[in-house]
Amino acid sequence: MFAQAGMLMISSSSFGLLPLGLILFGVLALPASGFAQIIARLRLHNQKK
Repeated sequence: MFAQAGMLMISSSSFGLLPLGLILFGVLALPASGFAQIIARLRLHNQKK
């Protein structure tokens, strides 16, 4: 995700859609990061038993 945002910032000469693209990357990353944290907590909880 961050690599795509970096390439968008480097490759675009005009900043027309740059803010919209960065917001979209952030919004799309939220469910994946939340799911990863939930799974990590479940695994840690199961390992403690």
